[in-house]
Amino acid sequence: MTSMGGIRAEAGRRSLDGASASLVELLHTTGTWPVGDALSYLPRLAGDADRQAVIAYLAPLAPGDAWAAAAGIADPDWFAEAVVALAPYLPADLLGEALSTAAEMPRDSPAAARLLAGLAPHLPAALLPAALAAAKPAPGGRYRAGALAALVLRLPADRLGPTLRAIAAEPDEPCRVQALGTLAPALPPTLLGGALAAAKSLTDPSAALTALVPYLPDGPLLDEGVAAITAGAPRAAALTTRIPLWFGADRADAADRAHAAALAVTDRADRAEALIGLLAHLRDPTYATAARQALDAAVSVSDSRTRAERLTALVPWLAGPARAIAVRAAHAATEAVTDPDLRAESRLGLVRYLTGAERDVAIRQVLAAAAATADGARRCRLLAGLAAHLSPDRLAEALTVATTAAGATGPSADRWRAQTIAGLAGHLPPELLAEALTAAKAVGSGYWQAVALNGLAPHLPPDLLADAVAAAVRLAGRS
Repeated sequence: MTSMGGIRAEAGRRSLDGASASLVELLHTTGTWPVGDALSYLPRLAGDADRQAVIAYLAPLAPGDAWAAAAGIADPDWFAEAVVALAPYLPADLLGEALSTAAEMPRDSPAAARLLAGLAPHLPAALLPAALAAAKPAPGGRYRAGALAALVLRLPADRLGPTLRAIAAEPDEPCRVQALGTLAPALPPTLLGGALAAAKSLTDPSAALTALVPYLPDGPLLDEGVAAITAGAPRAAALTTRIPLWFGADRADAADRAHAAALAVTDRADRAEALIGLLAHLRDPTYATAARQALDAAVSVSDSRTRAERLTALVPWLAGPARAIAVRAAHAATEAVTDPDLRAESRLGLVRYLTGAERDVAIRQVLAAAAATADGARRCRLLAGLAAHLSPDRLAEALTVATTAAGATGPSADRWRAQTIAGLAGHLPPELLAEALTAAKAVGSGYWQAVALNGLAPHLPPDLLADAVAAAVRLAGRS
């Protein structure tokens, strides 16, 4: 299912001539529109991305009506996403209709493959043969490997071998990678060698091998798979992913092997990242050793921005003097970042671990950077990310920056102003909500005004909520 946030991100890349999915969500959740009214409004939305979002949102409430409304989505990719979101709620007869629709789509269509893969977990057994027939690649066809892998997980184990061979023949390499990753957890030992060969045959086998290695038992096959991952950091990541899939002595052996692989990474930033990723799977005394090694690697990273990132990521895994050392080193690395925008983002990541005057200074600096930047996306990230750490007076300052930043004009500015208001909404004290609502209603684009209103609505008291709903109703009449 595509979230409303995902739709807003996609919407920022196109012309918005209609209404937002957020408008429908707001008017439905407040009881202003019943499901029927919400679905009937779909033709007036800005595009198929918004239509898909509304269908996904309403799917649990009225799956049959939402399925009928999905026919109005012209773009095959967004149609597929809408039906995949609907699939868990559809009765058997409508699942059959959805499967027939997928079978009628072009054989080399990525949307058809996505739809078949999304339907696979929900199809009744009687429909599985038809689904397999639809997923079978045409001669020279592409994109069906992922659908085959998803479907075969529903079938007896004797179908795994033929499916693995079909996946190995898939000409689209990203699709083959995805399919091998889907199939890997279900493969019996007798087929792991074939899967490993299929992964190694890829132009860039790292992603497929990383998905497969966790399921390989100790022995020659694991050695072969690990050796085929040529870069040290992906090798350590694959071995780390393997740890939680094993138990007892096997788990300890898996952790030791991943630890050794992480230490063998030559790039210090990558070694620090590998060791930090490993810590969740270790116990003392190995945990303490790996944490010290991660700290040593992180403090020795030459690039100040990367050093700050690694040290900040390590802080929550440390305690006592080691934690204090990491915080000080991260703070120093952050202040050494020369680019002011990147320095502000590093400060934002670190501020939760600072205390006292250092924390206050960092908060002021991030707020100042948000006010100074001409990049609306960065301003949104800084203010929304900082909100949880702000006192009420600082929240008032953040809201002012969000709504009055210099150079913030035009549709793009409306987008980021709206998303920043929505991002701040859950942190604002009651005395700032009326000001935030006024700012939301002042957003010039009706599309993005609805986004701001919808973000605010769950946090408004009844009188302000009524005002927000009235504004949304006016927007609905304009679109």
